[in-house]
Amino acid sequence: MYMFLEKGMWDADFYSKVKSACVSLGVNYEEISFVECFNSIPKEKHDAMSNKLDLMKYEFVFPYGCINFVNHLKSKVEGVFWNKNFDFHVYSSYWHKYMLMKDNMGYFSTFGHVKHMPMLHLVHFHGQFFMRPDKGNKIFTGRVFKQETINHDLTYMGYNFPAEIPNEELVYVSGVEKIKREFRFAIIDGKIASSTLYNVNGRATEEPGCDNRKIIELANEVASDPWQPDQMYSLDICEYGDDKIAVLEIGCLNCSGWYKMNPQYIIKAISDWEDKYQQGKA
Repeated sequence: MYMFLEKGMWDADFYSKVKSACVSLGVNYEEISFVECFNSIPKEKHDAMSNKLDLMKYEFVFPYGCINFVNHLKSKVEGVFWNKNFDFHVYSSYWHKYMLMKDNMGYFSTFGHVKHMPMLHLVHFHGQFFMRPDKGNKIFTGRVFKQETINHDLTYMGYNFPAEIPNEELVYVSGVEKIKREFRFAIIDGKIASSTLYNVNGRATEEPGCDNRKIIELANEVASDPWQPDQMYSLDICEYGDDKIAVLEIGCLNCSGWYKMNPQYIIKAISDWEDKYQQGKA
């Protein structure tokens, strides 16, 4: 197993833990600048990177970085776990009984329909609604839209420049549910490798592990479900309402924040899976 770590993507303390885990587990790693994967650098450096990838095409390389970094390497290395199953309409159709949407049904629409007829959706959901992208590459971050700022928010989508989101982009629109806490699990080969708290009442709050036994049980149930999106993924589960729990979403483990999860547990689980994978190919 070999890891490509995107330079500058995560904070120094986290990267130190990842690199220490690699060293202790005997996993080779290399830090790569985002631009090294593209043509925005001198041709000779880009060609050197391309040649390296060609030489490593028979090795198991697990890249970890931003969505664009991972997406660019997806066709060049074996270790990217991300496919059409990560689109919301796919996994929610298989896992509906686990999802938050089971108590707060919404509907799929297009971004253009929401943008050009926002009042229709505001009225339907009593003055505010939640919208998230369908695609797993998350062209924007899911968020709540309110009547007083709807036009601005649909234009800028939380950034300082107009959002370039195609009108035909599929989105999911629903009512707003007050989320209390959000936990993330690294699921690898049908098991929980590590977990972390990452949000409390809408504020980023990172703590290792999960102290809610029912959420851990739900994560194990999802991880052992007959339908799985891929061999590994990140799984987000929340607390809401009156002691309710549900799956929020899944994500690509290669580009999901690991927050306070234990990198050693995750990398060890990936390495163990890769050993089984290589044995199966032999």
